[in-house]
Amino acid sequence: MINNSKDRIMKEISRIDDLINVAKPFLHSCQFRKIDFEVISTAAMTMHSFYNGIDSIGVLILKIFGDNTDKDKKWHKYMVEALFGANSLNRNILRKELFIQVVTFMSFRHVARNTYATELKWEKMKILVYNLEETWTMIKSDFEKIIEEN
Repeated sequence: MINNSKDRIMKEISRIDDLINVAKPFLHSCQFRKIDFEVISTAAMTMHSFYNGIDSIGVLILKIFGDNTDKDKKWHKYMVEALFGANSLNRNILRKELFIQVVTFMSFRHVARNTYATELKWEKMKILVYNLEETWTMIKSDFEKIIEEN
């Protein structure tokens, strides 16, 4: 079971890598192009997909730890807390410096799921877009470390 979970985690990491690689030219262009509906919609979907991958990996890691991963109304909040030490092993899965970024991505995902794309505000999104690659590099490193250690 644990090896199967590790294989699934590596598959999810690969999927996020693919997302970032395909989105990279777009992400870089956001710093100098006119921000319009197309840019906002594409950025929102990219970030939504990115955070879905983080969630998926978090669930798989918590299963390895033996934590309850039943999904109720507050499971996203539980997931983030568990990634930063509130799990059965009291172990940080992600480094503490990433907390604000992960919470911000989680919050944005919620907004993007419940808001019309025409209502999304670039000013609230752009820091996530600009830092997506760097954030993923750190998160990926932490996830890979957990896989190696377990």
